Amino acid sequence: MEEVRDIFGSAPLTGLEYNLNIEQNPSRKDIRTAAELLDAFPLFEETVIYKTQAHLGIYDVLLAHCRNLSSGKYKGRRGECCSTLVGAKGIGKTSSLQIFTKICKFMIPNVHVVYVNFNNICSSGPKFLEFSLITLIMIQLRQLGLGVHEVGEEAPKDVLLMYLQKAKVNVLVLIDELDQLYKTVNDVNEVTLHDLACLGNQSTGRVSVVLCGSSGMMEDLITTNGVKDINIVAEFPLLKGAPNLNGTKYITKRVYSALPTDLGAVATLTRKELNDANKPWLRVVAFAGGCSARATGRLLNDSGANGSILLGLSPDSALSGHNTLNKDDMNHLREEIIKGLYKKNNALFKQFFDSNGRALLLEIERVNWEEQFQPLLFAEVNSIWKKLINKKKVRKEDSGKLVYNLLHLSDRCWLTIDGVVDSRPERIYPFSMFHLLKQHIKEDALPEASDQLITYISQGASASGKYLSDPKLLAGGCGDGWCWS
Repeated sequence: MEEVRDIFGSAPLTGLEYNLNIEQNPSRKDIRTAAELLDAFPLFEETVIYKTQAHLGIYDVLLAHCRNLSSGKYKGRRGECCSTLVGAKGIGKTSSLQIFTKICKFMIPNVHVVYVNFNNICSSGPKFLEFSLITLIMIQLRQLGLGVHEVGEEAPKDVLLMYLQKAKVNVLVLIDELDQLYKTVNDVNEVTLHDLACLGNQSTGRVSVVLCGSSGMMEDLITTNGVKDINIVAEFPLLKGAPNLNGTKYITKRVYSALPTDLGAVATLTRKELNDANKPWLRVVAFAGGCSARATGRLLNDSGANGSILLGLSPDSALSGHNTLNKDDMNHLREEIIKGLYKKNNALFKQFFDSNGRALLLEIERVNWEEQFQPLLFAEVNSIWKKLINKKKVRKEDSGKLVYNLLHLSDRCWLTIDGVVDSRPERIYPFSMFHLLKQHIKEDALPEASDQLITYISQGASASGKYLSDPKLLAGGCGDGWCWS
């Protein structure tokens, strides 16, 4: 069979290779947590592996799946070997999955990793249109040197699962951008969803699946609850008639974004030390980009022209943001939260403007706003929500959707949420301070303020030499479909 272009997968090292790896890098032995992983792999193939809250959360999930596979904990147990990772766009999900695919073999000697990205599925090559997921997994395992035989009269799932059991092979399957699959209706995509349902319900103990997506609707997609909402079906037409992947089998594990006050995350992403000398510059980067991997990368790599890149980072500049603004109850909630955040921090923010409403860069870099800023607590947001209900700005049938709306606003980069208590977000932050404050900067002064921030950031980045690579290239130049290591 011809080689599938843009496939990414990895096979474990041989026993000798693994032992040599451990001898040369003893810190890679018996890695159990993301922190230990990042200590063992501070740099891989000239790519820095970052230590933000989001990256640590992702690696912890992947490590747990690999270790459970390796030790046989999934054998004989249904519905426990699969998870769904959900998090905002741009926090490092794709780069983390791709990097983990490459480094897993250096830590866990008996797990193969298969990575599939469904982004831009219609343009990712003919194999994506011809073969469903299980067949694609078998193609990749063959190309990794495993003897999975061709499918005859047997069902592909039977061929795969019987081979894995007889050969005693463990496989971790990483599915990226699954939400994109639901946007295209065809027989192959529908079979792929049934393949996922099968893998989530098998008890061989030899295969584990981690799904990943950026849509706030991921849970509605995999459980098919979204089929009741005509707006969700319009965006994800494959949902109509799709199998229920069962949220308890593909249990959701939410990855939270770095907080917009997390200077440590910005220091990691920009390879600067978090010290008093660097804090002024780190504050400005955090103020502008909100500390996410993608936003920070854009600020540093695309800042050659002017402040338009900064304005473009706001979700209201994206089509997906427009979709949110069209949902009245969610938009009212967003507006009131922004007002509430500004009001709660009014004394702090007054320091950032002169009497003419112009932003003061000197104060942004001087004031320790990252320590002074106060997020809204869930109780405060719940009070806002009840007032909207009383004012009839929320439909009666939507009155129970507060947590759902907060998660959606977070996943679409309107807000950042932190902590979970009783299945509810504990604290609510803006996506970035600039996004929170830009509506209070006079319109004629906004371009100047943006240019000033970008110029300052660009000069600081140039002075420090190398900085964050484009997040799309963090795993060594992978495409949108599959990639080889």
